[in-house]
Amino acid sequence: MPSLNGKSGPLTHSIQRGAINFNRFFYKYTPPPKLEDIDRELKRVEAEIAALRGEVTE
Repeated sequence: MPSLNGKSGPLTHSIQRGAINFNRFFYKYTPPPKLEDIDRELKRVEAEIAALRGEVTE
């Protein structure tokens, strides 16, 4: 099937089908945070929740 602009490639082929796979063209991988960072954040949030619960039960 000829393309609209005479060029061939994945983008022109996707346009002809009526859908563009956005993940293929625009997705940028970001690695997950380190477990130590997750643990630190959880402990911070737990301490904040405990402080808020303390205010409510006073």
